[in-house]
Formats: sequence, C-alpha cells, structure tokens
Amino acid sequence: MEARRRGSLTLVATVLAVAAAGCGGSGSSSAGAPTTPEASPAAVPASTDLGVPVAPAAVSSIPDGVYRTQIDDTLLRKHGYSDPGNAGTWTLTIRHGTYTLDCKSVATPGVDCGNTDPGLSSLVEVGTVHGTGHTVWMVHDMAKKVRLTHCVRYSQAADGCGPEGGFHMAWQVVPKGLSFSQYVGIGDEDGPPLANWVIQPWTKIS
Repeated sequence: MEARRRGSLTLVATVLAVAAAGCGGSGSSSAGAPTTPEASPAAVPASTDLGVPVAPAAVSSIPDGVYRTQIDDTLLRKHGYSDPGNAGTWTLTIRHGTYTLDCKSVATPGVDCGNTDPGLSSLVEVGTVHGTGHTVWMVHDMAKKVRLTHCVRYSQAADGCGPEGGFHMAWQVVPKGLSFSQYVGIGDEDGPPLANWVIQPWTKIS
C-alpha cells in the first residue's frame, strides 16, 4: 500500500487529469461478495491510443453526503488483508461531482491510513467523481491536493502527495449508506482492491 500511496505514474496522471478537466471538475457487502449490478455498456469508457482508460465525462449520480467506515487490524485479518495501511477511520465526502477522502489512525499513526503521516494532514485523496449507472470513477486531483496540503508531488518522502491516477468501482445504496465492490485501480492505484473501500459498507453520517 505504501508504494501505491507514495508512487507516481506521470503518463496516467496526465491522461486522467485531462479527462477530469474536460468535465469541469475541480477537484453489508464484502470484497469477495459484490452485491452491486454490473456496469452498463455505456459506463465502460474507451481507451486512449496508449491503452490507458479514460474516465467518462459524465458526473456520477452517486449520492452526495458524508460517509464513514472504521477498519482495524483485526477486521483486516478476518477478511484476508495483511497490509495495516488499510486500517483507519476513513471519511468520504461527496459534493457536486467532487470528493475528498480523510483518515484518522485507529491504532498505529504513520501506518494506518495508507502510511499517511498524521502530522501533515488527514486528507488522503481529493478529486472528481464520474461515471454512469452504478459505476463511479474517482479521479485524483493532485494539483488541488497540493494547494490544500502543501504536499510534494512525485516525492517518495513523508511529505509526498501519494499516488497519481484513480480507480473505478461499482456502488450501491444500502440501508445505512453506501457499499462499494468491483474495485479497479488505474495508474499508481493498480493492484488488489483497497480494503478501506470494499471490506464493509460506509455509513452515511450527514
């Protein structure tokens, strides 16, 4: 998770940033048992000539709100995850086609929350949300994150901004909030599903 939170993939970041700019943006399910419907054909974007998927221009219809999930090491191990960087109290805010993801440690500062240094900022991600139907693309807005946190892009040090790129997932409204599944990472987020997104539903708190 550290490599994915601190790495950089300039080419993919550029492609995704162009897609986000083009749409005017600023910035209980488990991982093994998806309950959301498959994306419709219209929600599957074409690839660029370089084979890099581009987020749809449409703003996602995922409901606005503030959602939260808390994950500790015991829950991670129960679901087969070994990376403690997935632990934390994660807060997702979706507003008018943008999102932010904040995190506070539940046990191990500097390890929880994707190895984010708690002394720098609780903001882990900021970006825009795209997609149609029940597929949402979350595209990182790294320039906005620099403005908000004064992090250093492409840095491997503790003051780095984290991964370039983004991901898409299926989403579903559940009785207390939202559930995510079918995680596909793009750019530095490529790899197995991040537990903080898919291990359990997110509770809507406002």
